[in-house]
Amino acid sequence: MTTVSSSTYGSGTQMQVTGLASGLDTASIISSLMAVEAQPQTRLKNSLAAEQSKLAALQSLNTAVASLASSAQSFENGSTWTQLTTSSTSSHISVTAASSATKTTLNVVVDQVAKAASSQSTSSDWTIGTTYTLYDSTGAAMKDADGNPITFTVKADEDGNPDLSDIASQINGSTSTTKLVGSVIHADDGDHLTISSKSTGATSNFSVSADGGTTKVVDTADDANATTRTTGVQAQITVDGQTITSSSNTFKNVEDGLDLSIDPNIDLTDDAQKKSTIAITDDGSSRANAVSAFISQLNAVLKNLSDASSYGKVPTTVSSAAYDPSSTDNSTNSATGQGALAGNSTIRQLASDLVNSMFGSTDVSGQGSITTMGISVDNDGNITFDATAFKAAYQADPDKVTAAFAGKTDSFASRVYAVANGASDKFDGSITQEINSENSTIDNINDSIDNWSDILAQRQSMLEKQYANLETALSKLQSQSSWLQSQLEGLDDSSN
Repeated sequence: MTTVSSSTYGSGTQMQVTGLASGLDTASIISSLMAVEAQPQTRLKNSLAAEQSKLAALQSLNTAVASLASSAQSFENGSTWTQLTTSSTSSHISVTAASSATKTTLNVVVDQVAKAASSQSTSSDWTIGTTYTLYDSTGAAMKDADGNPITFTVKADEDGNPDLSDIASQINGSTSTTKLVGSVIHADDGDHLTISSKSTGATSNFSVSADGGTTKVVDTADDANATTRTTGVQAQITVDGQTITSSSNTFKNVEDGLDLSIDPNIDLTDDAQKKSTIAITDDGSSRANAVSAFISQLNAVLKNLSDASSYGKVPTTVSSAAYDPSSTDNSTNSATGQGALAGNSTIRQLASDLVNSMFGSTDVSGQGSITTMGISVDNDGNITFDATAFKAAYQADPDKVTAAFAGKTDSFASRVYAVANGASDKFDGSITQEINSENSTIDNINDSIDNWSDILAQRQSMLEKQYANLETALSKLQSQSSWLQSQLEGLDDSSN
């Protein structure tokens, strides 16, 4: 039997023709022998996959814990804790309040919404072959990215009329760094070129001229301009009798830390839409929402830690006494739900420390226990939050609750931050060190796998040579046997 095969180890592939003399399938024999030889490397590859799973789990946990630390820190520095509750009696007028805002009530009336400047023209407004320049609201020529004035030259369409579509294309192609956009409306009475500003307010006005701005084909700010146009105007509101304008429909810092936004489609003839009473209050609602989100994030991290370090459930086919959760033998380690970091002491300790972060030193700064402020731990180890109890405690004593949750000294947020940051710090965090250790282990396993590849390549080469030599020896013996047989047959003929 003749078999054609190729070697599977080493840097190259060598074609082998076996069984010419022996009739043996030496390729299959070598393959079987190499499978036995490769068992140590196979075990290393299985170990590598397991370590890579551990590394991925650690990296995922580290990201989640680092995010928790960041959230905790936002309570400490006030960016999250100092949220205020805002309200508006008109759904068309919205308000946001930063930590610097104060409790207040304002009466707001919308006098005007901001509008973008635009113009409409027809082909009769343009002259073929003429070059036009775009000007901004100050009368200065608009510039392209290279600092050159933005211009376009009117071309003729297939009917010999000014090509409005080409003008729009030139405007769109040359004003990517400016504020204009061109388009063409194909109406029943002919084409209309629309040039619009990308922004709103008085500064969105523009003009188009062919002679340095003296004769304007388009001027959105000029009532006498021949083209149909919309003048860019400022938004305007009246706040407690004081007039405030803005180039957009957002009014920044109406009071310290307070911003207002108005709906550009507001009906200015409807008092229910354009008038509003704005209130900034501090009843604890926004803070309760922030704490609730923080507790949800903390519980999610705790679940991830638990899932990753869980041994899983003991198989029903194995007695509890015989079950070994650390065993790699599938006959005694077929638990369901086992985490990639089963039994990892660092992860289990981190989970314990996060739960214990609820309990700080006794009555630091007089804040008392947060368990009286809506925080508790249920029978499953989950941290729960009662927003009603929290708000009641805050309204009764806001300073005490603030000190307990977001104070600089031994507050709930500071304790969570200390634990989470101690685990996820990019230099010396406990999870970071575990990640570094896993990376080192993976590098060592990869090196061992590479070494075994070299060993196996040499072993396969040796086996191929041995069997090739066997075939050569057998072939020679067969040739000698044939020669002797022919000689014996010659002697028999002579005797006869």
